[in-house]
Amino acid sequence: MRNRTEIAILVAALLLLTAVSALRATAPRAHTSFPSTYDTGANGYAALYEFLQREGVNPQRYELPLGELPARATVVFAGDYTIDSSVLSAKESAALEKWVRRGGKLIVLGSMFPLTRDALGLPKTRASASKEAWTACGFHGARRVVGGDFASVLRTGCDRKHSVLLAGRAGAVAVSIKHGRGTIVEVVTPALFDNAQLAAYDNAAFAYDLFAAAGAPQFDERVYGYAAGRTFWQVMPRPVIAAVIIALLALLLAIVAANVRLAPARALERDDERNSLAYIESLARMLQRGGAAHDVITRLARAAAGFRSPPPGDERGRAAFDELRRLGERRDAGPREVLLAGTIFAQLRKDYEW
Repeated sequence: MRNRTEIAILVAALLLLTAVSALRATAPRAHTSFPSTYDTGANGYAALYEFLQREGVNPQRYELPLGELPARATVVFAGDYTIDSSVLSAKESAALEKWVRRGGKLIVLGSMFPLTRDALGLPKTRASASKEAWTACGFHGARRVVGGDFASVLRTGCDRKHSVLLAGRAGAVAVSIKHGRGTIVEVVTPALFDNAQLAAYDNAAFAYDLFAAAGAPQFDERVYGYAAGRTFWQVMPRPVIAAVIIALLALLLAIVAANVRLAPARALERDDERNSLAYIESLARMLQRGGAAHDVITRLARAAAGFRSPPPGDERGRAAFDELRRLGERRDAGPREVLLAGTIFAQLRKDYEW
């Protein structure tokens, strides 16, 4: 009785575990949202991208490696720690700093690694907590009060190099910094322009003021997995592409010339195909030069005499035997006679040899 009770409890536990697993598998899961222009979640930037498109700012998505950033463009990195996330962060930050110094404009929305801040020459930060900020001394336009999650502030103020765009109660939260011939704009949080906050009028107005002045901003999407690469033909140098095209055209012309007749067929001037007649002709010429034509014809006639006689009614065969005997009786035989005798003998041997 005790064993039956234990088995029943075990079966009930297994059924309960199966039911819980099935309910968890069918339950809706919360979507993880990122500051990507493809993301329609609360933290996504899809609304910002559509808003800028509608307002004629012409935003774009950048999906190539950082080493291929276009010169004098505006690139936006949205999200915390999106510029570098590997051991190669120092090298990437140095390359990005060089690109900005040559005239590029970099907009960073979110926190950055200390190595990145040092490489880009950005001011230090300190922890803070604020949900609201307003336009400050470095902003030129109507006063805005924006909402966001500002967990830190920048230790800087307005001077020749720095322009504070937004400030909270504890200090600056958005700053524009001149760096060589380029500019770096840093906002300490990406929440300022996400889908949840962009519904606020001042947030949308500040976004337009910031990105419209940048001119066709390119939002980096490679960090969120939307990576694109160059094709084989884009990587190859132009001279190599031109050489390939020329080679293909030459191959096409060769194929056309080999299969399409562009002129009447031309007969060969001489036929080099050799046969037994050519051998006999060559031998006759050799005998003519040696003066042995009559002797050769006589030998051929004697040899033909040993063949079997033509059957009754075979006048063609009898005429051939008579012709060969007449040629053997001629003393003035030349190469023509030798050639004729050899031809007749070859035919007789084929037809009448024992």
